[in-house]
Amino acid sequence: ALNDTAAPTTDNAVQEFCAVDAPTVSDIDVNESGVVWYDSMDSDIPLDTETSLVDGKAYYGARVNNGCESAQRTKITVFINDTTAPTTDNVLQEFCATEGATVLDLMVNESDVVWYDSLDSDIPLDTETVLVDSGKYYAALLGSNGCESSVRLEITVAVNEVSNPTITSSSPNTACLNETITYYTEEGKSNYQWEVTGGAIVEGGTNSDNYVKVYWEDTENTSVSVLYDMGGACQSTMEKSVYNETVEVCSDIAVDVASSEMSPAISDELVITVTVVNNGPNGFTDVLIENVIPTGFEFLGVSTSTGVYNDMDGSWNLGELAPNSGEWMEIRVRVEPSDNYLVQTGMVQSSPVDSDTTNNSAELTLSPKCLVVYNEFSPNGDGINDTFVISCIENYPNNSLRIFDKYGSLVYEEEGYANNWDGTPNVSGVSSSSQGLPSGTYYYVLEIGGVQKPLTGWLYFQR
Repeated sequence: ALNDTAAPTTDNAVQEFCAVDAPTVSDIDVNESGVVWYDSMDSDIPLDTETSLVDGKAYYGARVNNGCESAQRTKITVFINDTTAPTTDNVLQEFCATEGATVLDLMVNESDVVWYDSLDSDIPLDTETVLVDSGKYYAALLGSNGCESSVRLEITVAVNEVSNPTITSSSPNTACLNETITYYTEEGKSNYQWEVTGGAIVEGGTNSDNYVKVYWEDTENTSVSVLYDMGGACQSTMEKSVYNETVEVCSDIAVDVASSEMSPAISDELVITVTVVNNGPNGFTDVLIENVIPTGFEFLGVSTSTGVYNDMDGSWNLGELAPNSGEWMEIRVRVEPSDNYLVQTGMVQSSPVDSDTTNNSAELTLSPKCLVVYNEFSPNGDGINDTFVISCIENYPNNSLRIFDKYGSLVYEEEGYANNWDGTPNVSGVSSSSQGLPSGTYYYVLEIGGVQKPLTGWLYFQR
C-alpha cells in the first residue's frame, strides 16, 4: 500500500519577522509538528532548523508522519523587517555629578528608544538607571512595525564632578597695606570674572586673564573672587571662589631716647634726643609722642625735625610719618639736684594703629655724679660719724652751706664746705655749751655754684 501524509497547514502563508530577533527556519509558524523545511518545492536537501531566514524568500514545509513525508509541501513566504537605528548629535555626552543624571537624560533625536548596557544584551535598562562616568549605553529604536532596530547606537557618558575655581597667592604671608600681590586661578578657561574689594587692580583681571595683580588699599573687607566658564554640564552649578585676604599694617614705629651725657654733674646742661622711626612701607598720620621729663632736669628748650612740641604737657605732635623714614626731637635741660632722673617717652597715638607696640616706648635713667646728704650724725668724738657728711661735695668746691636751728636762727655757715661740721656754731651770738650746739633737729641749705635751686632739708645729730 502507498502511504502519504497530509501537507502541513498554516494560518499565515506570508510571515513577518524582526531582524533584531535573528529569525531562523525553526521560527516559521505552522499548525503541525514534525515539519521538514526546504528552500524549494523539489529540493531533497532539508534545511537545518538554525538556518537564518532571508527577507522575501519562500520556504517549503513537508510534514513527516509514520516515517512518510508528505508529497505536498506548504509554501510560506518570509519578510524580515528592520528599523533604522536612532541618531544623536553627540555620541559623547557630559553630565554633572550633582544632577544625578539617569538613562532618561540621554539625548537622541528620536522617541521610542530602548536602552541597553551592551550591544547584544536582551535586557532593557530601566530609564531611572543612574549614569556612570565613562559608561557606554546602547540605544535601539522601536519602529512602527513593532521591531527594534537591529543596529544599536552607542553613546559614551562622562559624569563630571563640580570643580569650582581655586585662587592662590604669590605671597606666602599675609598682605601688607600698600603692597601689591598677584593672585592666580586655573589657566585655559574662558570668560574670567574677577572681583576685588579693599584694593585696586593694577594688572590682569580681564576676561582673558587667569591672574589679577592687586594693590591693597584697606585693612578691612579685603577679598579676591573669580568665576570662569569651564564648559560642560557643570557650568551652571559652579560657584564663585572667594579668597579672603588678611591685610595688615606691616610698618612698625620704633621709639628711642638717648642723652648726650649719661653721668652729668649737677648744673650741667645736656641734650635728650627722642627719635621716631617708621620701619616699613606704610605711612602713618596723627602720630603723637608723650615725654616725661623728671624733676631732676630743668627744661631749657626744644628743637624738632618736624611737628609741634607742647612744653606744657611734654607732647610732640609729629603729624605724618612717611614710609621708611624717621624724625627727631632734641630737648635741652639742666641737671638739678634730685632723686629722679628717669626719662620716659612713648607713642600714644597713630593712624593706622601700629601692629607692633612692643617698641613704641623707651626710657633711660641718668646717673648724675654723686651728691648725697647724710642727714644724721653723732659728734661724740668716737671717730665714727662725727661730722655732717655730704658725699661728693668735693666735686662742687664752689658751694655754700648754712645751718639753722628749729627757730630759724642761723647757727653755722661755711663757704666751700668740706664735710667738717661737728655741731659747733660759728655764728656770733649763738649760745652753746663747751661741747657745741645741743642735740636736736636743724635745717640745712646747700647752695652750689651754677645750680639755681639749692639743696635743702632737715638734719639731726645726737651727742
